[in-house]
Amino acid sequence: MKKIVTLVSIVLISLTAKAQDSSQGLKGAWFATSQFGYQQTKNEGNKNTNLSVIPVVGTFVTPSVAVGAGVGYINIKADTDAGTAAKTDLIVVQPLIRKYWNVAGSLYFFGQAAIPVITGKEKRVS
Repeated sequence: MKKIVTLVSIVLISLTAKAQDSSQGLKGAWFATSQFGYQQTKNEGNKNTNLSVIPVVGTFVTPSVAVGAGVGYINIKADTDAGTAAKTDLIVVQPLIRKYWNVAGSLYFFGQAAIPVITGKEKRVS
């Protein structure tokens, strides 16, 4: 699983590291990415599963600053030997701003500030 995540990360970095007109930097360019998370823990008859998927889209407003937003979903589920104990479905809206630094050629690193707003309800089953 770690090898797959590493490979996907390298591919995404390669796709987003396209060279732009050097006088304009990245201004006007669009980007699309996603945040994905999965975690499952088991202990003494309990199983907890967390899944999150947040697609993110943005655009560069200056040669090195981008603004964007993500809208996604988080699911948290707690299972016991007797069945599902609790299930939580959450909606995430995440505005963000990124600052990019050119390291070499078409290789960029970025810092990101985001303010996620999360809403949803927990359902107790048992």
